Amino acid sequence: MKKIWLIFVILFCLFFNLKVNAYQINDQEYIYVGGEAIGLRVKTDVCVAGCYAVVKDGKIYKPWESAGICDGDYIIKYNNYDITSTKSLLEAINAAKTAESDIVLKRNENIINTKITAVDSSNGYSLGLYIKDNILGVGTLTYYIPSLSLFGSLGHSITTANTYGGNIYSASVNSIVKSTKNFAGEKRATLSTNSIGNILVNSISGVHGKTNNLDVSNMKKMKYAKKEEVHTGEAYIRTCISGNKVEEFSINITKCYNQNTQDIKGLKIEITDERLLEKTGGIIQGMSGSPIIQDNKLVGAVTHVILSNPTEGYGIYLEFMYEDLNINISR
Repeated sequence: MKKIWLIFVILFCLFFNLKVNAYQINDQEYIYVGGEAIGLRVKTDVCVAGCYAVVKDGKIYKPWESAGICDGDYIIKYNNYDITSTKSLLEAINAAKTAESDIVLKRNENIINTKITAVDSSNGYSLGLYIKDNILGVGTLTYYIPSLSLFGSLGHSITTANTYGGNIYSASVNSIVKSTKNFAGEKRATLSTNSIGNILVNSISGVHGKTNNLDVSNMKKMKYAKKEEVHTGEAYIRTCISGNKVEEFSINITKCYNQNTQDIKGLKIEITDERLLEKTGGIIQGMSGSPIIQDNKLVGAVTHVILSNPTEGYGIYLEFMYEDLNINISR
């Protein structure tokens, strides 16, 4: 009897958690379609961004060298401390001082256990490492659901590292570096200092979160299209290539892939708008997340450029972006 009761409690908790974390919308509900440039600051695992020599009493020390630490390594543990931020790493180093310490690294998919000893320099205890615990990038807002205060952007993940939330910021595009064959151009933008939303999820389908601070005056209200509604032919994207102005540019959807599981290359597209081609050369970095609209419905978002021909690229179905925020659609 006790076992049955325990199983019932566990199932109830699982059901409760699912209900708490799930969102519900009707397939007839209108959502706001974006196109605005946004800045994304995502908190990540602690990453080694570079190494330097520590000078003490005229001698040069390189603690990272004997430990075999490389640029791009993620620091997971320092002695018994779990490392989740630059602050937690500094606390662990200061606790150990100059004692030889265990350090656990993640390199690609491999876990590396090694040892390192900090140097007591004039600036405090140092490992001779440049550290970062967040990633800053520019992308495009895809959609906003006001009834749920939820947004989606980017259409693909911003990093493969573990993430711990973050924020989005409004952005103004200052200049464009054009794409050419085998070179991806980019939007260069200035970011505001005040956050306009909190990042909850960084996933294969993009960067998603909550906000009540979006200016919807330049957004369009429309319904979304189910995957089976999307077809080859004319469509358009909304994106920003100058300042804060969101504009619409014609494209063709040249292929719709039949997908039942998440994939960021569900739609193959080509830019046909002459003005956009003249300005950007095609698809550029920072355009990821630009909404794709067809038959007056939001169908997905731009995700990738094809480097061999930057006028072409890929998009993701909107339904896959919904999945990662646990948005359920009633029909």
